[in-house]
Amino acid sequence: MDIARILDALNSLARTGWMIRGIPPSIAETVSQHSYASSIIALYLAEKLGKRGVKVDLYKAAVLALLHDLPEAFTGDILRPFSIEHIPRKEEIELAVLEREVELESIKRLYREYVEQTTVESRIARLADYIATYIQAVVYKEKGYRVDDIIAGVRKRIEELAENLGISDAVRYILGSKT
Repeated sequence: MDIARILDALNSLARTGWMIRGIPPSIAETVSQHSYASSIIALYLAEKLGKRGVKVDLYKAAVLALLHDLPEAFTGDILRPFSIEHIPRKEEIELAVLEREVELESIKRLYREYVEQTTVESRIARLADYIATYIQAVVYKEKGYRVDDIIAGVRKRIEELAENLGISDAVRYILGSKT
């Protein structure tokens, strides 16, 4: 596993959804920026959930969010419309790439957990992914870019996941400054 190559790819790979909406690569959020934001949000959400008596490993939730786009270092950033239509195949490809390229079993195990969405931590990480995307979309909208479709679509998924986790109020707090 060439960590330097993986980090370079994630640091320099602008998220495709922003670029197809006219956001220049020089200011488009990179995959690593998105993953970092997702991780901080996951940590916040996990702590809020833990304070409500839910047994949750807040550090695991943060690490899952941090790693959730790691395969993109090898596959690139696949657009959501394609991934929705081909989710099982996309996940198979990403898992196969990780199996081949990443030697650490812990990373493979954590990525599988994120994909399977069987733990509260993986669901928090997924929610954090959507919230990070939403926040960035609002920033781009304020700069004049046309990202309303992302804002609307992601907001709906955020509301559903937040309701299922029972943390709608904590999510509203995060989104409060960016709604």
